[in-house]
Amino acid sequence: MGDVSKMFLKILVPEKYRKYYRFLWFDWDGKLHIFQFLGHLFGNNGSPTVSIYATQRNALEFEQKYPRAVETILKSTIVDDHIDSVETAEEAVELIKALVEIYDNIGLKIAKFNTNSIDVSRNLPEKATKSEGMMSFDDYVNETQLAPGTESKMPHVRTLGQQWNMVKDHFTYGHFDVDETANWTKISCLSQAHKIFDPLGFISPILLYSKHFLQDLWSRECGWKDPLNEEELSNWKSWLENLPRLKELTSIGF
Repeated sequence: MGDVSKMFLKILVPEKYRKYYRFLWFDWDGKLHIFQFLGHLFGNNGSPTVSIYATQRNALEFEQKYPRAVETILKSTIVDDHIDSVETAEEAVELIKALVEIYDNIGLKIAKFNTNSIDVSRNLPEKATKSEGMMSFDDYVNETQLAPGTESKMPHVRTLGQQWNMVKDHFTYGHFDVDETANWTKISCLSQAHKIFDPLGFISPILLYSKHFLQDLWSRECGWKDPLNEEELSNWKSWLENLPRLKELTSIGF
């Protein structure tokens, strides 16, 4: 796994459009300054599309030299998050080296690397920085001496909505708290359902019920802030009761 550091900000906005990225700044003495961003902003609707286009266009220039790394960027990346796997530690190291070079070509840095191979961890290139989870994994595997009375924690890393247990190589989910006092309406149900991010589709059977439930609310033309009727509320709460159990799931049980 790896993450492109500050991806949006490092993709430049064409000069003629930078005036739309202006903001005001007042000094302590009240003097007004007008600044404008050079790069794309997090939260701007166009930033993901522009950034993805820039990184994929750059990657295609390396298609002949590093076909496997280009495949990772094109097919195993969501915006700035990469998650991929290969058969051997040697392949992983070469893949990471290629990714570092490809992104370096346009001034980007791929960082926060995670791997469940200690051999890969020990042979990362200099420009490949490790995440905190990766450093915890190193300590765990190497049995780094801890202070008396403390125990080494099983390292987990959050990726694409799931928790990755790096030692057991399992995907699992965090704990989803449900507000028992919530006033359930269509908009609050939609908000609750979308708190669970599952792009890999591991828990599609569970999420399918919430999608059908919301579809039924749309079918009866329920207003955004209209409370659920008695039957709908009962059905919705039945689904909610199982959410805390998501943490019991692992990828070996999907």
